[in-house]
Amino acid sequence: MHCDRNHIQHWIETLAGFTRTDLPGNTRFSCTPEDLAAKSYLIREMQALDLEVTMDHFGNIVGRREGEDPQALPILIGSHLDTVLEGGRFDGIAGVVAGLEIIRVLRDRGIRTSHPVEVIAFAEEEGGRFGAPSGQPLVHVETHHG
Repeated sequence: MHCDRNHIQHWIETLAGFTRTDLPGNTRFSCTPEDLAAKSYLIREMQALDLEVTMDHFGNIVGRREGEDPQALPILIGSHLDTVLEGGRFDGIAGVVAGLEIIRVLRDRGIRTSHPVEVIAFAEEEGGRFGAPSGQPLVHVETHHG
């Protein structure tokens, strides 16, 4: 089995192109027009690879290819789409693109896996937009006993 560098290069260049144009490097914070455009593109590419695509309320995207064993746990491949301010071109998207290419090779070669394979694009992994968690709860919930 061989990967196709043209597919890989195309996906990386396209995803890297969803960036703010007023800054050097790549800046794609979560929940911005650039992030939403990258997510829309990724969803279309996942669907073109015959993946079942879901996105949760936080913006995490999962493209699933079913395996032959319905009881088998999925194999997860991926990373994130968001960047730090003026970040690198490959950070995050390289892991997502690796997952896409693995799925493409399996599909094109007619290879079935016993386990499902899921390509994941996590949201806000870098913390560039909303910051890193402090360890403190976001909401204080009072409980009354008695």
